[in-house]
Amino acid sequence: MAITKLESKKDYFRIWFLWKRQAVIAFWTIVILGTVYTLTSKSVYESNAKLLVMPKTREGEVISVGEDERRVMPVTENDIYTEIEILTSHSVLANTIKSVEAEQSNLKSPKKSLVSLILTPAKKALGFVLVTLRLTTNTSSDLEKKVAALKDSLIISPVIDSNIITIAVQAEVSQTTFTMLESLLENYFTHRSRVFSQSEGLNFFNDQAKDFTTRLEKAEKKMKSFELSGNIVNFDEQITTNIELLSKLTEDLKRLEVDYAQNQTRMALLKEKMNQDPSRVFLTREMRSNPAILELEKGLIPVLIRRSALSGNFTRTSREFQTIDQQIDMLRNEIRFEVEKMIRTEEMEIESMRIKIQSLKGKISQLKTNVCDLNQKGRSHEDLVRKVMLYRKKLALYENKAEESLVFNRKNESGLANVCVSSQPILIKKPVAPKRFRLLMFVLAAGCTAAIVFPFLLEAVDNKIKSADDVEAFIKLPVICGFNDIR
Repeated sequence: MAITKLESKKDYFRIWFLWKRQAVIAFWTIVILGTVYTLTSKSVYESNAKLLVMPKTREGEVISVGEDERRVMPVTENDIYTEIEILTSHSVLANTIKSVEAEQSNLKSPKKSLVSLILTPAKKALGFVLVTLRLTTNTSSDLEKKVAALKDSLIISPVIDSNIITIAVQAEVSQTTFTMLESLLENYFTHRSRVFSQSEGLNFFNDQAKDFTTRLEKAEKKMKSFELSGNIVNFDEQITTNIELLSKLTEDLKRLEVDYAQNQTRMALLKEKMNQDPSRVFLTREMRSNPAILELEKGLIPVLIRRSALSGNFTRTSREFQTIDQQIDMLRNEIRFEVEKMIRTEEMEIESMRIKIQSLKGKISQLKTNVCDLNQKGRSHEDLVRKVMLYRKKLALYENKAEESLVFNRKNESGLANVCVSSQPILIKKPVAPKRFRLLMFVLAAGCTAAIVFPFLLEAVDNKIKSADDVEAFIKLPVICGFNDIR
């Protein structure tokens, strides 16, 4: 049965002595395998160097901070990681491999460990199977393998606070690390100079500046000609003024159309009523303000009063009554005549209003056309202004780039740069790995730990019945007696 309880030290020793054979086997297995790995593993040597990245100025390159702090751009993480990307680029690594192979044909250590001898065929077989099943692709060339190996052996540690980049190369041969690191730094500076070189770009920037100078002159000339031909000082103000005038004329037109419709309708109704009953006189509110009509109405009222007074004493056929009727008819005819005169005057005014309406419509239509023309001209003018501004910006950009290129080339000719080697590569003949003594101590400690712990693990997973307690725990019944082993 598995371990159920441990009541004393005797139980611990009993379990260990029960599985001591397995514990000894585990101990010697770990010690022998660890010792073989330690003694047969290849030594790894390391050579390191340090790069110092210094601040830049607005011109592009500088050696030190200087006194004018306003011209200095501090080193950023982007600057550090840009240098690391250039340092680990494929071109730098490939050129390093080629230059080292030209000096030393065999860079690999002839000594191979037992582990590598065992694992290398298995790796090749696994790689062949993966390539056959199209689960991976085969390495294109021996150079690519060496470049990948060199990239794996590089240890680059950026120290952002101090602007330092620590570079280390590890290999199985001490001289190889030193040679590799020297060649790597040399190819890095060569490649960096070619990448950041602006000597070829200087001519291009100058040509672009000349081209945009010509374009800018043509665009400015075209814009001035357009402004003179259109006699325009400010498109926005003119468009705003025309729109305000158009709004005012539209309001006047609406008001005039309403008055025209009202007067026309009133005159039509008045003429219709007068034609239906010629004996009666119809007056509008405006007509009652006419002095002639007002006086005639005043003269008509006493005559009507006198006729009313005569109607009680005289008949309608009497001479006095007829005389008064004649006077009334004469006054009414005079009033009608004045009304007809006012109607003709009103009709003339209505016709004048109609002519005004037509004139306002023509002005509004002309204003709308002018606003549309101004909008079109304004857009054309905005395009010209935008083109001029674009050409000015491009011209300033390329002139600035040409100036920066010139400054960079002059500094590059003088050997100035913002990256330098602060610590040269050194040849270290003491391997950095493996730490054989530490590995042996670790193997012994691991073997002892396994020898102590392994018996208890085996006891924990063992389900055999070894004692009366195991029987009682398994079948839940008391044990009455027991027999010793019979030999």
